Amino acid sequence: MTDRVAVRTARSAEELEGLRPVWSSFDAEVVNADIDYHLMLVERRPEALRPHVLLVEEDGAPAALVVGRVEDVRLPAKLGYTTLWRPRVRALTVSYGGVLGRDDARTAAVVLAEILAALRRGEADVARLRNLKVGSPLHRAARTQPGLLSRDRLTIPSRHWRARLTGSYDDYLARRSGKTRSNLRRYGRKFEAAFPDAIEFRTFRDDAELDRLLADTGAVYDATYQRALGVGFSDSGIEREVTNLTLARGWFRGFVLYVEGKPCAFWHGIRYGRVFSTGPTGYDPAFGSHRVGTYVLGRMVEELSREEDLDWIDFGFGDAEYKQHFGDESWEEEDVLVWAPRLRAARLSLTRTALLAADRSARAVLGRRGLLTRTRTLWRRRAAGGGS
Repeated sequence: MTDRVAVRTARSAEELEGLRPVWSSFDAEVVNADIDYHLMLVERRPEALRPHVLLVEEDGAPAALVVGRVEDVRLPAKLGYTTLWRPRVRALTVSYGGVLGRDDARTAAVVLAEILAALRRGEADVARLRNLKVGSPLHRAARTQPGLLSRDRLTIPSRHWRARLTGSYDDYLARRSGKTRSNLRRYGRKFEAAFPDAIEFRTFRDDAELDRLLADTGAVYDATYQRALGVGFSDSGIEREVTNLTLARGWFRGFVLYVEGKPCAFWHGIRYGRVFSTGPTGYDPAFGSHRVGTYVLGRMVEELSREEDLDWIDFGFGDAEYKQHFGDESWEEEDVLVWAPRLRAARLSLTRTALLAADRSARAVLGRRGLLTRTRTLWRRRAAGGGS
């Protein structure tokens, strides 16, 4: 990189619009990095205060774009599924997948230096760099460039899986293990035999079907444990607007499984460019013995395999067993926090680190005793109000 490097920061919707031609020249794989999606989030999310988008230019030419926003958020620290502490902080949040363009150490250093300058100016208490790939240039810069009091002391990596979709569905199945292929077919045959002529698998991708999609998905979601935990699918507020926008743009895919005319499982996702990113999923526990979640996954991949110029299905964060069976490659990611060089920020950082360290120590002890999986189940049940 030459010495003639400049960084422009867009802090309003009007300034973002001025970046639209440049923004569209960068390739993005997730909808989080779309300008209209970002504008809608900043406008409609109650916690969002304004955009904060960085454009790095080299010799007057665009080199990188960083999609971010400033927001007032709660920053929770948990023990298991129990939230012990959730202070309100002003955060400069860099969106997942929102670092576009040149990906090298010198560009990352420029980006991180500008984020640190914004923190020193008092624009936020903390910068949240969402799910950076471990070992990437920006990840290394964020873990080493800030001063000792500003560094995140305890990060928790998460594995991220995706599967290649080029070729036919048979090509996809050929890359699975023999056991996975056998189980997928066996579960499907048993389910279809149990409900002959009563099964319908439907794909929603038209915004005129929004109400039907949300109603049928909601009917399934109300029976899931995710509903009791308050995570996953939502049909209100910003989530409904996101679904409406992505349907209108042709990005959304909603897969719903019906038995005897009643919805029993669903899986949503968004196709953006050449990647389909999976979203909320769930099934009615009454159909759990029929493995309807696996059935929907197979049918979903089969449908997506027919789409042109679709290279990947992205299963997102977490190392769930199904991702290991149905994914082709994975890597580690983690949120990295960078704290402002101020007393309050340092105090928040130290308190949060202590609580996260206690959680990690408890998990390590349980893991060594072979009790972690059982304890996770108990934590989830108690958080959902199901007792022990």
